[in-house]
Formats: sequence, C-alpha cells, structure tokens
Amino acid sequence: CKLFLKEVDINIYSYVLQIGELNILKILKALLNSKDINSKYENVKKLFKKIDRKTLEKYIQNTFNLSLEEFIEKFEKIPPEKKHLEAEKSEFRLPIFLKDIENLYKAYIDTLKENGETIGGYFEVVISNLPIGLGSHIQWKERLNAKLAYHIMSIQAFKGFEIGLGKDFAFLPGSQAMDSIYYDHQEGFYRKTNYSGGLEGGITTGENLTFRAVIKPIPTLLKPLDSVDILTKEAQKAIYERSDVCVLPAASVVAEHMAAICLAQELLSFVPSDNIEEFKLFYNMKKERLKKGKFLD
Repeated sequence: CKLFLKEVDINIYSYVLQIGELNILKILKALLNSKDINSKYENVKKLFKKIDRKTLEKYIQNTFNLSLEEFIEKFEKIPPEKKHLEAEKSEFRLPIFLKDIENLYKAYIDTLKENGETIGGYFEVVISNLPIGLGSHIQWKERLNAKLAYHIMSIQAFKGFEIGLGKDFAFLPGSQAMDSIYYDHQEGFYRKTNYSGGLEGGITTGENLTFRAVIKPIPTLLKPLDSVDILTKEAQKAIYERSDVCVLPAASVVAEHMAAICLAQELLSFVPSDNIEEFKLFYNMKKERLKKGKFLD
C-alpha cells in the first residue's frame, strides 16, 4: 500500500516524540535554558548533563539549517521528511539523531528493565501531498478521520489517537483554532495554518495529514502483577513469558503501514480503477481540478 501511495507522490513519515518521562522537545528546551532534566533516575540525569550543547547546536545547524531555539519553536513547520530521515537513523526513531541523546534514551530503557518495568509513549505521523476532497462528510462511517482512527486503534496496545492540535483544541477559542482558506491563481486553494491536521468534516484539505498515537506499556512485567487463576479462582501472580521494555519505535512503523492501508482503500474509492497507469492519469487530473476549484465549472 505504501508503494501504491508513492506512485502518486503521497508519502508517510513518522517519528517518536515521547517515551515515558523523556520528551524530545522538553529535553532540547532544558538544554537551551541550561536546566536539569525532569527524571526520577539519577543515571539519566547524569547522562543528560554530559550532552554537549555545542555539538547539538552544530548538528541542528548542519542538518536543519536552524539554531537550537528555532528548531524548538518551528518544530511543527520543519519538513516531515527531514525529521523522518533522522528517525530512520535513530534506534528510538527520534526526529533528531545524536549519539548523546541516543545514550540518554538507552540508559532510561536499561534502568526500566533493571526495575522490571515497561514503558509506553506517543509518536507523530505525517502524510504529505494528499488531494483535496478525500473522504466524506455525508455518512458517519465514510468520514476519513473515523476510518483512520479505526485502523490505528486496531493495533495492539494503542490507547490514544488525535488529529492536528488534538487535545489542545480544548484550550483555544474558535478564532485561534480554525484554518482560514485562501486562493492563489497558480497554487489554487491553500491554508496558512494546519491546526485541523489536514482533515475537516471527515475530508482532506490538501494540507499535510498529521496525527499522533499513544501506546500503553506492555502489560507483561518482569515483576508480575497480582492476578487470579481462572480455574481455581485463587490469587496468584501473573505468568511472565517475555516482553520488550518499549515497543513504541516499532509501533510507529506499524502505524505508518496501517495508515497506508486506509488511504489506499480511500484512493481507490476516490478514483476507481484496476490499472495503475489509468489510475495515475485520472487521479492527477481530478487532484488538479479540485485544487483549482474547477469542480464549480
């Protein structure tokens, strides 16, 4: 499905934003402001202090052509493909790859393992170059946001899903939460903001489709929790087989492919065809007409 999407230049990117108490942007802000990291583990705090700020700033400048402060402030506007490339190099699929930061996360995971714990977190997925008009507002079951949530939340251990600003919509007045519509004779319809995450009324706006998903800690623990024998009804500890400490990085890749399945199905409803070349021809024609508003002609 991802290869099918690439045939029409639709790309899916993902990167991890938070694992347990470690949020990558909060880590960078702490470094920027010369503050200590908020962690209950002393070894994690010590490793944080060893991160060389100058090396970090140089890496961000060379990779993103931004200062550390600009990287934090403009994070959402940084091209997703750049953050995805960093994630591909990172063991934890972080949007910035630096050895000192990788070591910080490794120490955190190792400490959790020593304590018999597991951990969850959340990641972001960005889908670029979608057409205007994918999805539907007419029936509840045809809304693309509902279909996407269904696909992502069907993955084991997923417990949260939000599009665009997500939960932050709860704190904003309408004037600060809507994406105004503009028109350019060359570019067609566009938005200057993307608070909606590329979906309004169950339909794509043509902007990047952005969502975040939360995964819970794996329930199988090295220090088993209380449980009950279903036959004898007697109290006992849960059985331990094996478990990873954190599956979030792998889960973000699974989510990419589940989103691809959802979108591939939607595209074939958008332009029904059983021939890839025919599909590409009519898809590009329809995409351009919708972008320029020629559906009103």
